[in-house]
Amino acid sequence: MLKDFKGAITDQTKAIEINSNNGDAYRNRGLAKEGIFDYSGAISDYSNSIKIDSNSADSYNNRGAVRKKPKDYTGAIKDFNKAIEIDPENVYAYYNRGIAECIIGRTESGCSDLTKASGMNHLDAYYAIQKYCK
Repeated sequence: MLKDFKGAITDQTKAIEINSNNGDAYRNRGLAKEGIFDYSGAISDYSNSIKIDSNSADSYNNRGAVRKKPKDYTGAIKDFNKAIEIDPENVYAYYNRGIAECIIGRTESGCSDLTKASGMNHLDAYYAIQKYCK
């Protein structure tokens, strides 16, 4: 995987200039902004992606993952809930929601999500269960 985040931001910005309704370009630029720790920029891009395609489970999951970084666990969990509502097989949303819920003390529901993610072959969920669900 290349880590030319600034180049990716430039490329995705050009794609957005060509077609401002390109939700994938906003989501991809959000990923690149995460890579340079521009969390507010990433959240903005994921939000724009969601405005264009409100059924993008990946955009909700990605925005939730970024919201966890400044410890906005409530906002993150809302995004993970929406991602799961759209795509009940989204293993990343279960994993991320499980971590966020465990961190804020909702261990029972968090461990339930981590167990579900582990059952969907998410290896990190297995390790998170060891950490949070003893």
